[in-house]
Amino acid sequence: MLPLLEVLARIQLPWWVMRRADALLNLSEAAWKLVRKSRLKMAYIGAETPNDTMLGDIRKGTTSDQTLAGRRTVPTPRRGSRAVFHGRAAG
Repeated sequence: MLPLLEVLARIQLPWWVMRRADALLNLSEAAWKLVRKSRLKMAYIGAETPNDTMLGDIRKGTTSDQTLAGRRTVPTPRRGSRAVFHGRAAG
């Protein structure tokens, strides 16, 4: 992912991303610096449910704590940018 972030930071092309919250926990500080330098407009962060039992039932492979920790790693959005949790209704 780092080479792509380097290009996006260099050319200043607006972009959007959809990632699992736990994937954000694995980004290095160097990657976050590039994210801040780039023109990321929106980050959609997967959050199906805050219930760990349900996360296990759907075999998500993450916990609610990881989801919340992933959200906390997202830098404060620049003006005109935002991070959004998205999910599906259980049913």
